[in-house]
Parts: sequence; C-alpha cells; structure tokens
Amino acid sequence: MPRNRIALVGTGSMGSAITEALVKRTSHDVFVRGSKFGYASATALSQRLGVRQAAEADITQSDFAFVAIPALAIEQVAALLKDFTCVVISVTVDENVGFDGNKSSAQQLGDLLSGVRVVGAFSSLYDVVVRDPEPSERQVFSYFRTAMMPKLLSSRLLRKWDSSSLMVVPCG
Repeated sequence: MPRNRIALVGTGSMGSAITEALVKRTSHDVFVRGSKFGYASATALSQRLGVRQAAEADITQSDFAFVAIPALAIEQVAALLKDFTCVVISVTVDENVGFDGNKSSAQQLGDLLSGVRVVGAFSSLYDVVVRDPEPSERQVFSYFRTAMMPKLLSSRLLRKWDSSSLMVVPCG
C-alpha cells in the first residue's frame, strides 16, 4: 500500500497524541509543525518520534493535514494552508466554538480555505484515548461537509486505522 504524506500542525496534547498514534500505528510519512515553524514543542516531538519538522512545502505537498491548534490560531494556520489542495482534518476545539450559533473550528477553517476539503474529527476525545485506545473504545469522526464522507472513508489513511475501532457520525 502506498504511503501517504501526513502533516500535523499543532504539537500540544492532542497534536502530539495524534502524531504519536500515526507514527506507532501506520507506515505513513508524518511531519509535525507548531503554529509557526521551529516551535520548541515541535522540535522536541520530532526528535522524540523520529519525524521531520514540517516546512511549508511539506504541508502543501501532503495528502492530509491534521490541524490541532488553539482556536485563536485558526486564521494564522489558515494562511499557512492557503495553497493546500487535499484534506484538512480539524481537531481544534474551543469551549465557545460550536455553541450558541458560533461556527465550529472546522467550519471556520472551511470558510477561510475556499476549495479545500475540511473535516471535523474526534472533537470529543481525550488525547490519552488517541494515544493509547482500549479495544472497546471507538474513534469518533464527525464531518463538517458530509459530501466528503465517501472520499475520506475510502481513503488510504483510514484504511490503515483499525476499522473495528472506527465510528462515523455525519453532521452538518
């Protein structure tokens, strides 16, 4: 099976958990980056897991980009992803986003990245579940654009995840 290029923007608790899970459970090429290039947390994570820090070209040439950043950095990261053409998977959650009519982080990214496919993913999971799931725990993906569901489900990325631990919840 061909290897995907996966960029991970954000190296906090969830971003590092996703990076660790991808490195441990798949054979894809994984790149990490903080909100800006050269963040100390991205340097430490890349050294610990043996992955490369993502330069802008690594991100724009990736097949998938996970975005796990503070909600306040969405506009900054959208500028970084402006030339991206594949699937952006938003894992960004803020306690005020998505309630009382506020747009979710995935919706905000979708608005800022016209022409880019944006998906909201496992927004209700703790990083420990992503890092080391129990067999009975199922990963939950929720989608901002339901038209993306067939493409994402048939993607090589999700085929590498254990489908018995995957539950798809369409929304929006």
